[in-house]
Amino acid sequence: MAFCSGCGAALSDGATVCDQCGKEISARVSALQMASSKYGSINLAFDLAVKYAKLAKLKDEINDTEFNLKKIKINPNPPRYSFFRFYWPFFIIAVVVCFIMTFIFALIAAGVRNSEAGYALAEIMGYGSIPVVLIIGIFIAKKRRDAANEELEAKERTHVRKSDDLQKKLIDLRNQQNEISASLSEVKDIVPASMRSKDQMLKVKTMLETGKAETFEEAIAKVRNPQK
Repeated sequence: MAFCSGCGAALSDGATVCDQCGKEISARVSALQMASSKYGSINLAFDLAVKYAKLAKLKDEINDTEFNLKKIKINPNPPRYSFFRFYWPFFIIAVVVCFIMTFIFALIAAGVRNSEAGYALAEIMGYGSIPVVLIIGIFIAKKRRDAANEELEAKERTHVRKSDDLQKKLIDLRNQQNEISASLSEVKDIVPASMRSKDQMLKVKTMLETGKAETFEEAIAKVRNPQK
């Protein structure tokens, strides 16, 4: 924000004449120029309060973003489910089905005259059910494996997307931080490090508005050392 060097009033963007005092505006007023008048000092204190508050907020946002970014761990070699993980239960199922089929057909064979042929059929049906179950298991296990791996991949894509978004946000926040810090570089010699906060600048502004100080530097000194 620019201020008039004559009266210290805030200037609208692109203004060539001050709305308050009519002074022609030839260039952006520096912080030192603003601090040379009481009204300019008041506006300077308010402007600095806004910027220091923004810096503090940006610092917290940067810390939170960096913390959230560290929580997202992207594995360069993400794990995948194997086919056997979903297939091995079908070996047990095949044995159980074999026993059941053999038992059922054995009971049927016991009720017919040619029981030996019935028992032979029971064994054939029992053992024959094993490859049938295993073949069916191949298709089912493959489908389950693919579904599980797709779920893992979806989670990984979500993590990557979140990581990218946080990286972009972090870059934007740091750019904002650098811009504000650069704009504050011209006041580093007149504002002590202990005074670089919103609350301290508002105290300086109040000191000037109430007439307890006439210049920016005087207000800084009184707020910094209230006993003197």
